[in-house]
Amino acid sequence: VQCLSLLKDVIIWRHYVNVFNTLEGNLDLTLHCKSGDDDLGVHLLHHGEVFSWNFKPTLFGTTQFYCSFVWNNELHWFDIYIHGDDGRAACDYCNWNIYKSGPCRIQEPESPVQTPACYPWNKN
Repeated sequence: VQCLSLLKDVIIWRHYVNVFNTLEGNLDLTLHCKSGDDDLGVHLLHHGEVFSWNFKPTLFGTTQFYCSFVWNNELHWFDIYIHGDDGRAACDYCNWNIYKSGPCRIQEPESPVQTPACYPWNKN
């Protein structure tokens, strides 16, 4: 068991998630992110502010974080990290800009592709 724990610490590295309020119209954004194991709480972001967290994915590849986003009494939600999804998990630093139309992941500086990957909001 101790060997498995050590192996997990060596093989599985931390992922860092940064969510930026870039809503048009300088709106405030309330977000609430959680996984099956962690509830990160409710956070109010003024325009330009960021909410950040980091984690180690599970050894068995089941990590998923989803967030709700509220502004002007509109509720949207999005699966912001899904293990195995290249668009949502192929990053050490997963930087997301939140727009009214949906979230956009900004590529890491060393990525050969620098175009943001934008997604629609999840369906209700």
